[in-house]
Amino acid sequence: MVEYEVMKQKILASVEEYLSEAIALNDYLADNPEVSGCEFGSSKKIVELLRGRGFEVEYPLGDYPTAFRACTDSKKRKYRVAILTEY
Repeated sequence: MVEYEVMKQKILASVEEYLSEAIALNDYLADNPEVSGCEFGSSKKIVELLRGRGFEVEYPLGDYPTAFRACTDSKKRKYRVAILTEY
């Protein structure tokens, strides 16, 4: 349980640290709607943000030109978080 609480506090601190950047991304996505399956600008914007934060990004991914996978460190995979979005 202690490890869970430590991770929870790290996540909350990160949310606070990057809140303004997340709000700016949210505003961009709201101001630039795209048709389902054609989210080229949106996916590009998210990938740019992740790469700017040091993530290793595979883009496009698979047979989907708007899909991507981002890893913070491909060698350390003790914790994994997946963010799947549909908007």
